[in-house]
Amino acid sequence: MKLVLKMFQGVDVYNKIDLVEQLSHGLQRSDDNTIQLVRVSATTKQGMDGLLTAISERLCYDIVRGKLVLAPTQAKERALLYDIGAVDNETINEKGNWILDIATPKRQWQKICFHFSELSHLLKER
Repeated sequence: MKLVLKMFQGVDVYNKIDLVEQLSHGLQRSDDNTIQLVRVSATTKQGMDGLLTAISERLCYDIVRGKLVLAPTQAKERALLYDIGAVDNETINEKGNWILDIATPKRQWQKICFHFSELSHLLKER
């Protein structure tokens, strides 16, 4: 039996590892050194140090906050911002553009701007 929880943006937490012999406690990092997976047992407390590390790393990021004005042709960028939970509010202006209030960890913003470089020039930081 396995329980998977989504934590913050992109961290999976596997609980009840004490019930599966093949799993051990710990964490896994991605190529960019962010924690992607934490394996814990709430019953035996195994892996709780990894969970605390994941939480503290996620909470200690610098946060990028601002407004973005996106054209209808930038629907893919808008969808990605929603997928990662970065959009706090959205309105549509008279030209049909989306006006997004966003807040996301700086590291996540940098990854997005790597793929959609025009976004870095569109952000009006608060």
